[in-house]
Amino acid sequence: MRLRWFTDVYHNPAMLGANGFAATPEQAREYLEELRDLGCTGVLLNTVTRYEEQAEARAEVVGLK
Repeated sequence: MRLRWFTDVYHNPAMLGANGFAATPEQAREYLEELRDLGCTGVLLNTVTRYEEQAEARAEVVGLK
């Protein structure tokens, strides 16, 4: 789905790898922890489908749920 979003909406499928990532909640948590360890202090998490479900998953990943 995410590849289709970058292909159909942004017309640039390479953006997924350059400007985003697709992952399970566990993979996302690991990735965010790596970014934190590298000194990152902010990340924009943008939902492209199933907004309510994804908002709940994000909250769980970042420890708000």
